[in-house]
Formats: sequence, structure tokens, C-alpha cells
Amino acid sequence: MMQIHIRKLQQSIVLPVLLLTIFLTSPLYAGTAGKLEALLDKNPVTLSEAAALILEASGIQNDAQFFNNPLYAFLYAKEKKWLSEKSAHNEYARLDRIALIIMRSFELKGGVFFSLVKSPHYAYRELVYKNVIRNMPDPHVFVSGKDLLLIISRLLSMKENP
Repeated sequence: MMQIHIRKLQQSIVLPVLLLTIFLTSPLYAGTAGKLEALLDKNPVTLSEAAALILEASGIQNDAQFFNNPLYAFLYAKEKKWLSEKSAHNEYARLDRIALIIMRSFELKGGVFFSLVKSPHYAYRELVYKNVIRNMPDPHVFVSGKDLLLIISRLLSMKENP
């Protein structure tokens, strides 16, 4: 019974901490709350929405261009070859593809296989190993906005406290 209460307490604390982390690490202050709220309700998110949030959180673009227009973020990720040429901006985002965008945009070092291949599969495995992705055993699952925010929150926390 005590474990259930602690788990509920942890779940009720996670979202406010997550939103606070995003607000403090992103240069976007005005208008961000509404966009994050809309993203939380999305299930699943599209590749362009996922790329926009990941690129903003990584600090690649400081002028809010990506978050204000997710298509720019998608095209940037595609140009960098973090997404395949066949990818469409309105396609649902799979966990392994999101993992690759995260690994590359945050310039995270991976293991031997990721360093050699830089594939979505090994990016997913690396983020599971680093405990950024938890309780999601299938790399081909579509990602909700809530899951995406949790993953980014864990990553930002990991980077702040190595």
C-alpha cells in the first residue's frame, strides 16, 4: 500500500518538475506553456513536433524558430540525416527515431555499435542503457507527448547531474 502511495506521489510531482525544467532550459518563455500543454495531450506526436521540442531542448537553435514552426525542425533533422529521406513531417514519431534525434542533437557519446553505425536501433539501446528511456521495451512504439517530455526531462536531469 505504501509503495502505491509513493508511486502516485512521484507521478504527481514529475509533471510540474518536468515543465519547470523545460521552462528553465529553453529560451522560450512566452507562449511556451500553451504549446507544451498541447503537446502533452498529443498521442502520438508527429516527427516534426518531436524534432521541434528536442532541438529546442538541446539548444541548437536559440531564436525559437523550431518550436514556433515544427516543419523547420523536421527539415533540419532531415538535412542532418538524423531522419531518413523517406520520412514525412506528419508521420507519427517512433521511439527509436526520436532516440536518434536526441543522441545526435545533444551530441551524446554512444557505445561501440552506435559510434560505428549511428542507427536508430543503437540510439534507442544507448538511451535505455543510460536510463533515459525507461519502461518502454519496444523501440517501434509510437511516442506520446507525455512520454517525449519525460524522456527529455530525464536527459536534461542526467546532463545537469552526471
